[in-house]
Amino acid sequence: TGVAFSIVLLPIVGDPVAISEPGPSHVVTVAVAGGGVGPASAAFVHVDSLTHNVLASGFLPEPPYVDADYGAMDGPSDPHDVNDLGQIAGLAYAYDPAQPATNPNPGRAILWTIASGTYVYELLPSLDPASQTYANGINNRGDVVGSSDHRAVWWDSATHTAHDLNSDASANLGWTLRIANDISDDGLILGRGELNGALRGFVLDAVSGDIVAVPL
Repeated sequence: TGVAFSIVLLPIVGDPVAISEPGPSHVVTVAVAGGGVGPASAAFVHVDSLTHNVLASGFLPEPPYVDADYGAMDGPSDPHDVNDLGQIAGLAYAYDPAQPATNPNPGRAILWTIASGTYVYELLPSLDPASQTYANGINNRGDVVGSSDHRAVWWDSATHTAHDLNSDASANLGWTLRIANDISDDGLILGRGELNGALRGFVLDAVSGDIVAVPL
């Protein structure tokens, strides 16, 4: 027998990049990239998983950005992943007066969370304030993974402290972990790095520190 599908027309014009499982009250969250007039404005859509009705939608708040020609404005941002609680992890370009004039708006890992019915953002710390930082994946505990200073990073859900995953993996295994792309609810982290100088994928157990190479 065939499978019946229901198509939901999203009210935000853009590129849907991630979708959650049904969360509290059967709400599914869709993260949308490029939904605004900016180069990469981030947006969200909440859909009732039972009725397929769109419950809410809108653009996500963005940190300040300073353009050399137009001055201060909301910076471009890009969502990458979403969890079942509606938290969205991604990338934002944010003004930082401590950065050189040649790059005053570095890429920063960003976490959007619902507070009192509306989204608020938090810029996650980097390993090196001068480096670009990206958030790529988030699990249902709120743990976020990505990269900072060309090293794979995990931000724990309790403190949002940046942890260099190279410190969690055994140093004598020959690995340099460059980027983390996703994390499971059990703490398994999927990413890419270099094993004895060769590019390889990896699965890292953040609890035990065990690491498994994945052929590319």
